[in-house]
Amino acid sequence: MTHVLIVDDDRIVRKIVETNLNSQGYKVTVAGDGLEGLNALMTEKPDVIVMDKMMPNMDGYELTRRIRREPRFAQIPILFLTSNSELEDKLDAFKAGA
Repeated sequence: MTHVLIVDDDRIVRKIVETNLNSQGYKVTVAGDGLEGLNALMTEKPDVIVMDKMMPNMDGYELTRRIRREPRFAQIPILFLTSNSELEDKLDAFKAGA
């Protein structure tokens, strides 16, 4: 079973994504900000991470950079789920390692 870590500070978005993924048979772990996401990553071994860009405590870019610096997590695919669709936001996500 594929394990997805969702990291988003918006409770409603987390619940919508979690419900949809669960209904498709995915195992889901949720975190409410970047620090919670980093802690969840240490205890859970997700196959993919879906995260927001803008979050309190640690934004998605910083979380991505930290994940990529850790060899055991460096190959986990990271997808950004955000309402920002500007080219610069997309480039920043790729630069961070998504």
